[in-house]
Amino acid sequence: HQFRCSLEFPYIHHLTTSKTNTAHVYLKYTYAPFGTHATIFTLPPTTISPGQSRTMIDHTYNAFEFVMAPERLSEYFTNVPLLVEVWHKDPVATDVQLGVVVVHLCDVLSEPARKTLVSASQGQSIKALRQVHESLIPIEPHSPASSEGSSESSVGKLQIVLTLEDMGVIHR
Repeated sequence: HQFRCSLEFPYIHHLTTSKTNTAHVYLKYTYAPFGTHATIFTLPPTTISPGQSRTMIDHTYNAFEFVMAPERLSEYFTNVPLLVEVWHKDPVATDVQLGVVVVHLCDVLSEPARKTLVSASQGQSIKALRQVHESLIPIEPHSPASSEGSSESSVGKLQIVLTLEDMGVIHR
């Protein structure tokens, strides 16, 4: 089957950090089952001032097209979570990782599939089944103390929108 999986992280909620008063945030991730080993960055960073409850993050939409058997896709989505790192870009020092979000891609598989028309690579429209999952996921802190039993539960939440489109069997 030919699939298109799109990821979007439109908002970050209640980000807290002890590193700085104002955070300059970007996201970083890679997911080899999508057929690329390139790291995705949401640059330039988004400025988040103290006390902001929700901030829109720019440049977070990405779509990946790949061919895979549905059983294999289900296996990857169930067993290989997407790890999204949340970073602070420091203008004068080394960037600081604030936390990580564990995205269980298998959640999209339990969403209802709706028939739709999607744009194919040659500019034509084809029928597809689309599943969409949206959620807020905690940003787990990333620090040496967090691995030594820190009581800190999360440093914020990241909104995700995950869309999976099944464009059907590839005919050769």
